[in-house]
Amino acid sequence: MWKKNYLGRIDSTQKEAISRIKRGKISIPEVFFSFIQFAGYGRHGRKWRSSKHSLAISYAWPEAISKNLNISLIPIIASTLIVDGLENFASLRPFTLGLKWPNDLMRKEKKIGGVLVQMINHDNNIWIVVGIGVNLLWDSLENSKNFGSLFDGDYNADLNDELVEIISKKMLAFTNPVDDKKVIQIFNKRDIYFEKKVKILHNRQEFFGRNCGVKKNGGICLKDSEGKKKIFLLGSLRPL
Repeated sequence: MWKKNYLGRIDSTQKEAISRIKRGKISIPEVFFSFIQFAGYGRHGRKWRSSKHSLAISYAWPEAISKNLNISLIPIIASTLIVDGLENFASLRPFTLGLKWPNDLMRKEKKIGGVLVQMINHDNNIWIVVGIGVNLLWDSLENSKNFGSLFDGDYNADLNDELVEIISKKMLAFTNPVDDKKVIQIFNKRDIYFEKKVKILHNRQEFFGRNCGVKKNGGICLKDSEGKKKIFLLGSLRPL
């Protein structure tokens, strides 16, 4: 289904996809990908740091194609699809890779990638743009102290096309009805901080409690020391 666009060296696959939508250059579902992205960004415009071997890929499609899609769950759905595809690609055991709310892809408690969802309105049509960044392997000279990668010691770039194909097949799930309950169960099972004590940073405030998992609105549930539960739709989660 996806029309492929290999972009070579580019600032951001996400920016390119959105630009083409706004210029009316897209009419069907398309995917934009690069293995050399130099100005990627994440939530709130934060700079995304890519390793020497990395994949940046953005999927764009009209919202009308997705049947009864819960928009709030798009980052949750995409995250579960991507880590499943990455495990298949890297021949890892199921649930080797983890997730951290709202959009982090994790391995060995380090972030190896992320998901960014943006909704674009053009000519009264809503487009969904899902951007994914994955660090495949850090060069030995790079500082990867705070970041992880899908592979530890070696990566064969000849497999790049296979990686794009695997992820693209996983993303086809957005064209079919999605079982929200099942997706939430899978996300919570992969959440490396599920049922653990965490803090949520929101509006310059810190909220402490136990991670009760993702809910149907895409938010995270926090249970405080008094047993009261609060759902956060926005914010950042940190372990204690």
